[in-house]
Amino acid sequence: MNEKQDKRCRAPNYSQEEKMRLLSLIAEMKDVIENKTTDAVTWHQKEEAWKEVTIKFNASSLVKRSVASIKNFYENQKRNCHKKASEERRYLKGTGGGPALPSTSTDNLHDLTLAIVNKKTVYGLECEFGGDAANERNEEEIVEENNIPLENKENEVCFK
Repeated sequence: MNEKQDKRCRAPNYSQEEKMRLLSLIAEMKDVIENKTTDAVTWHQKEEAWKEVTIKFNASSLVKRSVASIKNFYENQKRNCHKKASEERRYLKGTGGGPALPSTSTDNLHDLTLAIVNKKTVYGLECEFGGDAANERNEEEIVEENNIPLENKENEVCFK
């Protein structure tokens, strides 16, 4: 075989518009693509969904991409999304100091990827109780709810 046939041909990088269009096409098929079932029927449906996404994308793009290239792009987007979430968690658990964390609110690709992927797999489950809970209740609400005796200023036990 010829050496040039063995080498893989590198396509140009995805432009911002291509990324957005591709993620919106994947979002239309997210029920099939993000299905966690691993039987033969689901695998066949996923292959068909990826082929359909590739056909739709290539119909509106100057650069023709393969199914493998599009799947690889999507896996990289998901990986980047997980990485950003990990950086946010690490920053929030830090003790302070250092530069501020860059805002992801202006990143449309991140938002669109989060809309496709299950957010629980990226950010994890919310803690209902404990120090990191988002909706911490104050002590008075807990006392009223559970009828716990409080000591007042004169060291007398009273109930609310």
